[in-house]
Amino acid sequence: DSAAGFNATADSSIVFNGTEGVDKVITVVAYIGDAGFETLEEAIEYAKAGQTIVLNTDTATDAITIAKDVTIDLNGKTITSAFVVDNGAQFSIDNGTVTAPAKNDVIYIKNGKATVGADATLIASTDCAVFMKNLDNANAQLALDVYGTLVGAEGFGTIQGNGNNLPASVINIYGGATVTNAADLAIYHPQNGTLTIGAATITGTTGIEMRAGELVVNEGAIIEGTAEFSATPNGNGSTVLGAAIALSQHTTEQPTSVTVNGGTLKGARAFYQDNLASGTSTSVSATIAAGTTLDGAIEVAEEGFVMPEAEDGSYTLAAAD
Repeated sequence: DSAAGFNATADSSIVFNGTEGVDKVITVVAYIGDAGFETLEEAIEYAKAGQTIVLNTDTATDAITIAKDVTIDLNGKTITSAFVVDNGAQFSIDNGTVTAPAKNDVIYIKNGKATVGADATLIASTDCAVFMKNLDNANAQLALDVYGTLVGAEGFGTIQGNGNNLPASVINIYGGATVTNAADLAIYHPQNGTLTIGAATITGTTGIEMRAGELVVNEGAIIEGTAEFSATPNGNGSTVLGAAIALSQHTTEQPTSVTVNGGTLKGARAFYQDNLASGTSTSVSATIAAGTTLDGAIEVAEEGFVMPEAEDGSYTLAAAD
């Protein structure tokens, strides 16, 4: 029998007297106010829009769809699970750790917004920490705010979109956040949308690869590509390793821009631009402000483009004479 919604103290288990005189121990996994729940799924199903679910113990679940506005306060605990954000839901998670089971993104945003709080850590095991994809609804929302820590896995960007997304995504990485991947890209951005980096730390085999959309990097950001440099054509994935920022327009030929207002770019290439999709880049732009710390080379490999250093120490991608 379900114990959803029973009133309880903050103890992790409650004893009920069964129908045959046998005590039944109910583990309270989560609370909404004073109401306790045996499973996180029950708590989410029961929650009203805008309510906060407080985790009471470590737990493991199958993937859970979040289809209404809800906050999970992990309360210092760990969840082994995955979340699918849909139906325009506004989903927030903080104060603990979520580890995804194999073959799951920690958070998959189909239609809605996810906010990762400053004290939350999301750890991917085989896929993305956050994946954003919607190929059906141009009016859907694909939004992500990161204040905490995202850890990626080999084979995918820690944060990754889909180049054929219909809605434009909006991604904000705020000061103090960390997005890291020891075995792959930190952020792979093949889709239309905006990616704004505050005073955060972004580290991967390439820090950020922009294949479409608009990247803005602000002062205090530290972006690093840790791999040896290589550039390889790929019509369905990343193309560059070893760059802090790579600008490599996708076969979708959507406008692609990079604006660096400050911070640190570190790697075999601090910035790298090429067209590895067997074409000529159209509607691409890049500027790096004077005063940006560049620990690595700036290289423009695509014929017909240059990125000279101006007298004030800034760089701007331009057509070659």
